[in-house]
Amino acid sequence: MKILVTGVTGFLGRYLLKFMPQGHLCIAHSRTKLALPSNTNSLYSDMTNDHFIEKVAAVQPEMIIHNAAMANVDTCERDRRSAFRVNTQTTRRLAQYAGENDIRFVFISSDQVFDGRHGLYVERDTPHPVNYYGETKLAGEQAVREMTENHVIIRGALFYGKSLGGRISFTEHLFRQLTAGRTVNVFDDQYRSPVLVDDLARLVWKMALTSLTGIFHLGGPDRLSRLEMGEILCRELGLDADLLNPVKTESVNLAATRGLDCSVDSSKIIQQLNEKICCFAEGLKLSFPS
Repeated sequence: MKILVTGVTGFLGRYLLKFMPQGHLCIAHSRTKLALPSNTNSLYSDMTNDHFIEKVAAVQPEMIIHNAAMANVDTCERDRRSAFRVNTQTTRRLAQYAGENDIRFVFISSDQVFDGRHGLYVERDTPHPVNYYGETKLAGEQAVREMTENHVIIRGALFYGKSLGGRISFTEHLFRQLTAGRTVNVFDDQYRSPVLVDDLARLVWKMALTSLTGIFHLGGPDRLSRLEMGEILCRELGLDADLLNPVKTESVNLAATRGLDCSVDSSKIIQQLNEKICCFAEGLKLSFPS
């Protein structure tokens, strides 16, 4: 099968390439050049370009995994026009192309579609984003549902692990700062369901190659604050927890509002795929082996 994967230079995108199943040809979309595996061809293009869909049509994909996004929450708040074009408008255009050509469409969404008022959200809970990034991702979900029947929407939680290049994860930032003996501010009132990026990428592929459709949450089994993540990291990797400085979200001048508890329940995808997602402590040891 010929599968188009967008946004392969991003943190998750590089892992999607790493876990690309054998026996398929990946068409890797990016705006810049990247060293690619042997079973991969390239598609270099700006997604917001008027001719992007023509370029997609030229490679004749049989499946699209739409991972590319403008994902920095504060940047989206400051530059709403760009966020809308990338996260919503391009998603709609790709989904429409997929629907018109009977192409399976996998959309990587976000736990940020929720307001964070109660946490452990399940798929039937009503989304209510509190920042513009969440709004654009929810609008992207709605476009996918309108434009194509053969779709799966995966709401990824906060993912962690070691970067394969480019932007680093929250845990890698913590690891670098603490290893250097620097104090790090960590929110003690923001809760998520951190998922190891290896698990996320592996299960995205497994889900994509099934016939399942609909919305699925994909997070780890732990509900943790960022402070708790830091404490577990220190414990598991032998670092100094005294360097963690707890702070409240409201005490920091952030451009975008944050939902305080955007943890998700991933029981649905685990049951459907008969899979296990590793806990945070286990994932850290896999990411940063001693």
